[in-house]
Amino acid sequence: MGALDYAGGTVVHVTAGFSALAAAWVVGRRHGGTPLYGSRPHDLRLSFFGAGLIWYGWFGFNAGSALAANCLAALASVNTHLAACAAAVTWMAVDRLRHGKVTTVGALSGVIAGLVAITPAAGYVPPMAAIVIGLAAGLAAFYGVLFTRWLGLDDALDVFGIHGVSGILGALLTGIFATTAINNDPGVVDGLAYGEHGIALLLAQCIAVAAAASVSVAGTVLVMRATQILIRLRVDPDEEIDKGLDHALHGENGLRLDSRPN
Repeated sequence: MGALDYAGGTVVHVTAGFSALAAAWVVGRRHGGTPLYGSRPHDLRLSFFGAGLIWYGWFGFNAGSALAANCLAALASVNTHLAACAAAVTWMAVDRLRHGKVTTVGALSGVIAGLVAITPAAGYVPPMAAIVIGLAAGLAAFYGVLFTRWLGLDDALDVFGIHGVSGILGALLTGIFATTAINNDPGVVDGLAYGEHGIALLLAQCIAVAAAASVSVAGTVLVMRATQILIRLRVDPDEEIDKGLDHALHGENGLRLDSRPN
């Protein structure tokens, strides 16, 4: 139908977000629930290091989707970086307004949201549009995370809020900001920002998002229900709360809290 998805934003991130939503619904909440705003990371240094690796690796499949070391690959790299930075700024600003502090976890979440949102658009939009997409993604993902918790779903890594919501946003904004002035490959058309003829592209983007979401939810629920017939989907409460999964499943502990210095 002519939908555009430069580096897999729809087929990867919309799919991941809605699959996570379905999985969280089927498995249910962790015992003891989750805090209202986020879960404290075990080690903030590892969170920072991991986000840095993701950011670095993201250039591989966004720029790499040009399938050559050319101007389009360079543009995709620039757009990727700008969107990530813009989304981090937005998330930090909302963090400050709502909670009075800028947090490292919030900034890292914003970075990931920006990376996700620019993925379907990276090779189709100009850099200024990438900044707009990033700014919008930081805001949308922040409230997407809160919306998931409002629904009562225990999405441990906020996959729907960050990947799903940002993926949807990126796919739709591709239908607005894509332009043949940036990419004149066959099948690429101008988005809605460049005239009413872009309505057809935006409609195709909406249908692509709806299709990916529907298949993901139905497929995930089907697979998990089938799995549930054969094995358990979750451990016993005492294994989850008291022993911990490392000990219950492997007979060892990944972290010994009693060995940490005072």
